[in-house]
Amino acid sequence: MNQFLQKEFWTKLLNAAKGDAPSGKLKFSFEELRNLYDVLHKNPVVNEGNRALVVETIRSIAEFMIWGDQNEPKIFEFFLENNIMAYLHKVLEQPANRSGDVAKQVLQTLSIIIQNVRSETGIFFLFSNNHVNNIVE
Repeated sequence: MNQFLQKEFWTKLLNAAKGDAPSGKLKFSFEELRNLYDVLHKNPVVNEGNRALVVETIRSIAEFMIWGDQNEPKIFEFFLENNIMAYLHKVLEQPANRSGDVAKQVLQTLSIIIQNVRSETGIFFLFSNNHVNNIVE
């Protein structure tokens, strides 16, 4: 039987969209957020060995930022306090990352965040301190 017609497939898909991990843990937990931040913090320089990890981490951070902005202000505040946008800018300043997978992911992440952030604090954060300008220069 086709996988898309099975009830299990749709249940898992819809639960994942709600933020429920298969293990029963919340997908958007402070523990997971700290883990993502630790990955970025431990990888200030992106090279061939850690490129895939950093790209996936940046993608996950976009999800966290949007979810936090819309559901849990404390999670979004974590991004403010830890200046994630400055990290994205520093990564793009590295000559090897001005094009390719890292640049694509940073720009896609920025686009997703700009399109989906709803709170005044989030919008102010994105457009203050020239974060967006610095990233797209």
